[in-house]
Amino acid sequence: MSVAATRRWLAAGGIDARPGIEHDTLLMPWLIAESVVNECDIWLGVAIPDDCARWLEERAERLYANRWHFYRLIRTGSTLTRDRLFMFMRHWLASRLKRT
Repeated sequence: MSVAATRRWLAAGGIDARPGIEHDTLLMPWLIAESVVNECDIWLGVAIPDDCARWLEERAERLYANRWHFYRLIRTGSTLTRDRLFMFMRHWLASRLKRT
């Protein structure tokens, strides 16, 4: 069953099925995004635009809501989950910086 189908099934039963990493796990994607941007600021010695942190958070939330594989990776329930989210956000930021 896909994530969207699962949410429709839960919503039909009257259960709150709002998407959200912070709602479902103990992770705070906004904090991880800010940490990744600050880490990049220090490592590169260049000011990274502040909207990058918001963009990273929104991307993580969008993928969590729409991609079953990403959803499963984030829902493993171990400290590895946090490390994976850091890894993904670093990768996304590097790609965005390369394009601009």
